[in-house]
Amino acid sequence: MITTSLSQNKYGDGAAQPALHWIGGRWVGSGSIDEARNPSTGDTLGHFDVGGVEQARAGIDAARAVFDGSD
Repeated sequence: MITTSLSQNKYGDGAAQPALHWIGGRWVGSGSIDEARNPSTGDTLGHFDVGGVEQARAGIDAARAVFDGSD
């Protein structure tokens, strides 16, 4: 699992970092990046981390920890 902070918000080429998953108080990614395109123009709208089973389980575990710690 890849984690990052808001201070690491740019690639070396100046392109915006892809959207990551906010899990357990940190930005998390799988390292698998895809792009979102406008279906009518084909223009790239942005990039996002695909995520997978590891990120889903981490999200579930983080939610469970918060739930178990609440009243």
